[in-house]
Amino acid sequence: MFLFGGSMVIVLGEPGKWEVDERILSHTDEGVEAYLKMGQSLGRAL
Repeated sequence: MFLFGGSMVIVLGEPGKWEVDERILSHTDEGVEAYLKMGQSLGRAL
């Protein structure tokens, strides 16, 4: 369920089968949230 004001999505994937978007990784390294809009890419299949 999604409500305005904040939601969390947890994505699980098989190691070696996909690659997380660099933008998300850089936010993680900095310890800040990565805001994404519906339809934006989380990564890519390898």
